[in-house]
Amino acid sequence: MHNISKTLILLLAVTIGSISTDAYGINPKYRQLALLDMTARNGEGSQSNIYSAEFIAKTAGIPYIITTVVDTAVKYAMVFSSSSFKGSSGFTSGEKSALVSYVNSGGVLVVPHVSDSFFNSLFGISGSSYGYSHYSIRWNALSGDSSLRWIDDPRERTIRLGDSIIYPGSVIGSRAYTLSTATPLATYGDGTVAVIKNTYGSGHAYALGVSLMDMILRCQINHDFEAQRNFSNHFEPSSDVFMLFIKGLYAQYIPYATWKHSAPLDSKYVLMFTHDVDCRPAMDTMHYFADYEQQNNIIGTYFVTTHYIHDDLDNDYYTSHIPEIAYVASLGHVIGSHSVGHFPDFDNPVNIPEGLPGNTQATYSPHYSVYNSATTDATVFGEMEVSKGVLQTDIGVNVKSWRSGYLCYPADQAHVLDSTGYMNSSTNSANVVLSNFPFFCHQGLSFTQPVLPVFEIPNTIDVDGYNLDSLSSTNYISKANTWLTVVQKVADNYAPVVFLIHPTELYKLDLEDYLIQNLPAGASIMNLESFASYWHSRDTLIFSTERLNDSVLQVTVPDSLFSLSDQLSLVINNGQSLSNIIVRNQSGSPVGFHQSNWENNDLIIYFYPTIVGVNQSAAAKNSSYVKNYPNPFIGSTNFEFFLDKDAQVTIQVFDHTGREIKSVVSEHYKAGLHLVTFNADNYGAGIYFYTMTTPEGRYSGKMMLME
Repeated sequence: MHNISKTLILLLAVTIGSISTDAYGINPKYRQLALLDMTARNGEGSQSNIYSAEFIAKTAGIPYIITTVVDTAVKYAMVFSSSSFKGSSGFTSGEKSALVSYVNSGGVLVVPHVSDSFFNSLFGISGSSYGYSHYSIRWNALSGDSSLRWIDDPRERTIRLGDSIIYPGSVIGSRAYTLSTATPLATYGDGTVAVIKNTYGSGHAYALGVSLMDMILRCQINHDFEAQRNFSNHFEPSSDVFMLFIKGLYAQYIPYATWKHSAPLDSKYVLMFTHDVDCRPAMDTMHYFADYEQQNNIIGTYFVTTHYIHDDLDNDYYTSHIPEIAYVASLGHVIGSHSVGHFPDFDNPVNIPEGLPGNTQATYSPHYSVYNSATTDATVFGEMEVSKGVLQTDIGVNVKSWRSGYLCYPADQAHVLDSTGYMNSSTNSANVVLSNFPFFCHQGLSFTQPVLPVFEIPNTIDVDGYNLDSLSSTNYISKANTWLTVVQKVADNYAPVVFLIHPTELYKLDLEDYLIQNLPAGASIMNLESFASYWHSRDTLIFSTERLNDSVLQVTVPDSLFSLSDQLSLVINNGQSLSNIIVRNQSGSPVGFHQSNWENNDLIIYFYPTIVGVNQSAAAKNSSYVKNYPNPFIGSTNFEFFLDKDAQVTIQVFDHTGREIKSVVSEHYKAGLHLVTFNADNYGAGIYFYTMTTPEGRYSGKMMLME
């Protein structure tokens, strides 16, 4: 009787209409990704899987909704299940019919762990097996499937699930599929099938053999069975690959798919220079780095250890250097905390327990003993609370960011950071958490405890740490070239890059200069806190798109767009094929934007606050402006200028003495936004000024050319 019922449901699914679709096979009003939350259905004890699914969508920048209702999910262009389709998932016969019908009529369905045999024909499998002995996944580069568009590096095509030597025979649970009509997109190390694609009717069904929790959250809380291939200073995208895969699917199936870019405006990636000031030599020389960065219009992030104590690690090297720290802050650099003691056992809860709040410099006197290799009289609360308070009192800054000594990460770190008012952390190595993208910390490094509003921004390169041979004044160029290769790989995924440089020797200043001069194209250099603010704004931005006809796309952004950030941008897949793009706010008013050609046939668009269109006459009389970006720049920069009406425009560039060195343009322009490029290859590094002259007035700015 069961088989008869199952056959009837399948017949119904392929004959009844599931959703009202347009000529492109999807409901034109529902171009978002639908995250189907299976937490309650599958009786899961935590939000780990739906958190991981949402993290993938957020990081990819894809517009999405979350629903537990199947009939709601199947109205959307693509459905991504948070977890398993299994016999105990509790689908009704109508829900099963709706899912099959959705794919049959053109929908795209992605599910981790398919074990309910009812769905075998939908996914093109005859069965599956579950175990704990798969240590790697190999993506099929020869498949030609465009969902693998960004999975193009050897370290992306083969990723790790655990260390077979440390954990023989038992890592994360994984499912291997036996195929009937499906195509394998990835296999495990033993050749069994890990990821599949099946064409069913007009749509496609994809199944993953691993859970989202295991590939995302497990890595973020560092319970990943030592899946990292290196501790630091290498490219490690094992977790990011799943975001790239879902983003590739979205781009493949949604015409003119649009997502939030992961770097400001039309830069390719963000790069941050951070410094750990955790010894006397660093205190003595940090001002040279601060001067260099200030002269090059770079704001660095300086994590300062307030070692006012005397112990076996060192004497008090903080108190006598308060003026130097204040000087660095006076140049505009960000001051963060790097603890009080910089203890190597900071993540040992026996030696350094969580403790309680209420500590002050007068009452907190921790001590490290070399003889015992242990710290006494220290707590996590004391390290975070006292170092923050000391810096705020002595330097007069608002300390928002933290980095642990020795990059130790105790289980209670996120909770104490949140309790003591920190907003950001940059403690984890990107290699250890298997991701180059930021994420919110989980309390207790636990699957079941809540997400806290503390941002973790992983370190990409630690120039002093975990090298096979030590950094020196004779080998830093060769090491820098190796690290620049890593930067290029990270930048190819539009992910941020964090450099950690201890400012202990002046040759490291030459190293930083060499890195800046040889960075891969498209860098936006930011400080850690500015990047965190940008990423928060990016997370907050909610937008939607709609195809008005074959070649016109309308983008709707929130009325509050410009109060979020003026650096947010969107990428439109195959956008260069569009004849027109319309951007409006939620109130229906047109929003001005600039567009540039992007990867392959894509477009990137970003916005300027002047409202254009039918209400333009109501704009302020002198709404014209000029600005340049990037700034600072290497080689060339762009002048962006807006005219509120047709005008003759002259743009001139002057050196620091006021001598004109270049007339960039002198011609008539229509009202609206324009862009011209200034090539500075023939000019020396330094400060330059520019002016735009129109009949309405003169507009000026300053820019910095770096070597």
